[in-house]
Amino acid sequence: MRKHTYSGLLVLLLMALVLSACSGGKVTVPQPQQPAQPAAVQPEQPRGPKQLTLGMWSSPNSFSPITNTTSYGAFVYYMIYQPLVVINDQLKFEGRLAESWEISPDQTRFTFHLNKQARWTDGTPVTADDVIANIEMIANPDTPTSRRSLIDTIKGVDQRGIAPDGKVAGARALDANTLEITTKAPVDIDAFLEKFGTGVYVVPKAVLDAVKNRKDIDKEPWVMDPRVTNGPFKFVRYVTDQYVELEKNKDYFLGEPKLDKVFVKVVGQAAFAAAIEKGEIDVAAGSGLGEVPVADWGRISALPNVSPVTYSASMFQMLDINAALPYLSDAKVRQGLAHAINRKQIVDRLLQGQGDIVNTPLTAINKYYVKELEDDLPYNPERARKLLSEGGWDYNREIVLLTPTGNLVREQSAEIIQANLQAIGVKVQIRKMDFTAMMATAKKGEYDLSLWGFGFGFDPDFSVLVSSSGVYNYRRLPGTENDNHKYVQKQMEELLVKGRVTTRFEDRLTIYAEAQKLFVQDLPFIPLYAPKALAAVNKRVVNAKPGPAMVTWNAYLWDVTK
Repeated sequence: MRKHTYSGLLVLLLMALVLSACSGGKVTVPQPQQPAQPAAVQPEQPRGPKQLTLGMWSSPNSFSPITNTTSYGAFVYYMIYQPLVVINDQLKFEGRLAESWEISPDQTRFTFHLNKQARWTDGTPVTADDVIANIEMIANPDTPTSRRSLIDTIKGVDQRGIAPDGKVAGARALDANTLEITTKAPVDIDAFLEKFGTGVYVVPKAVLDAVKNRKDIDKEPWVMDPRVTNGPFKFVRYVTDQYVELEKNKDYFLGEPKLDKVFVKVVGQAAFAAAIEKGEIDVAAGSGLGEVPVADWGRISALPNVSPVTYSASMFQMLDINAALPYLSDAKVRQGLAHAINRKQIVDRLLQGQGDIVNTPLTAINKYYVKELEDDLPYNPERARKLLSEGGWDYNREIVLLTPTGNLVREQSAEIIQANLQAIGVKVQIRKMDFTAMMATAKKGEYDLSLWGFGFGFDPDFSVLVSSSGVYNYRRLPGTENDNHKYVQKQMEELLVKGRVTTRFEDRLTIYAEAQKLFVQDLPFIPLYAPKALAAVNKRVVNAKPGPAMVTWNAYLWDVTK
């Protein structure tokens, strides 16, 4: 068995993201370090408690790493719970609960050595059994979770990430601080570490053992009021639709955080720039969560007390189509809708050019992205009408476009989409609702079209959006729970399963290229654009670095100077 303390390297180079898997030799783990201050320059220390405010656009729906379905809730639990590893600002894997790990030569067995100093906030140790309890809660068929794609390669679960009896044979505690994970087949090392290692945020086994009914897990008090955690900050309270208050965990195993308090403030996009200008927001949460509106970018970038930050992220916006509905089930209809939408107009007018049109679920920073597909769905109203007619579209039908409030660009894009579709004779009614309500409605299949965004990591597997078991594949007949009434494309399903169990990069490249080409042909949803992230950090803040790896990766090192 070869010892690895870091199994892969992620390098962002000229807008292209390159993951290179390390398959041999011994590599040192990049261990978290306190950044050195220049000897002659000491930060000016603020009077009173040190606190920092982050801003995001919408309210969290839960703080449960098991069942949360929105990035807004996840943004908070990233700071109160910990995964085995994180991806740092250099896009390298860095230990968190795991201080080192080993991978077997055949790439089927991962042995994680947990940090012996890791403690829950009630003083008890974090153990391998805690991690296993989370894996098995996710794998249990009764648990309403969106996290199964993180564990679907582990031995003992099926391709949906489900263990029928709730027990996962491939997750084993060798001792209190050593976790062994065995996969069903050889896996890509970086893909596994990214999905499982960075994706499973660990909740105490004792908390999960106390859940009486897994189907009602979201009714457990800790989902909205988590009191036993293991991250750099502890949960204090959530004032609904206003802010989340956190305080430092003095006993955090990587060192006492420098900040006393962190507030995560909910600020709608219309007021976001003003809040930064007034100093009410110190750090914008980042891509898809909380950004400076493009209309305000010039003004905010010029502020003397603010550092503007731009970066390309893997987040994209999409027009989802309920392809399970009979009148939207023909791919020609969906392609016709795509050709009718002037996506360049959206990018140029609403983003002022700060974004890229995309045709697949992968964006240009992903090394598996197929650039040749960029021109496959051009704005062409004449072709749109032809395809719609060939698909049997009834021009007397009116369809509804669900649009979540809070993101002004998204709301304005709905109006452009409505105008574009009505210009070719497709009747569209816009129905606005808050984000959480819209997603709950979509999940029940009660929609024709809906607007929302999604972000992947650096692995190309997009099965969560399109497979029969994909938790974000909401395309179903309203009022049905059976997957027989859900959109599925058999060939796509087979390709994505094959991609998850293929380890050689060149082979995966071929598989995901084919999957993207098939996606453009079948088009279960229409990718609209990938916006550039426009973030901002107050200059009084130290060590907060918005970027593709998320700003929260080093929260325990954040500081303020005044």
